[in-house]
Amino acid sequence: MLRNITIALGAGFIGSIANVLAIYLINPLQGLPQPDHIFTYKQVFWGGLWALFYCLPFLKQRWFIKGIAVGFIASLCTFFCLSNDSCHAN
Repeated sequence: MLRNITIALGAGFIGSIANVLAIYLINPLQGLPQPDHIFTYKQVFWGGLWALFYCLPFLKQRWFIKGIAVGFIASLCTFFCLSNDSCHAN
């Protein structure tokens, strides 16, 4: 179980770093400012946290569908809550 958690966290961290690198490359092309280190930290933290859902015991043999489901839920949460200022505690 510990091995699965470690692999899931590592995959989440690597995926979020790839996401941050893509944003760093795309933002100058669109005339947007470069993200700061706080943005990078948040992406890596949430990427690792959402990756822990891969350790849940549902859809064990259908990892592709499980990946789509976890990615969809994470995207919905990011779109509706994390990008909305009313969801943050001040």
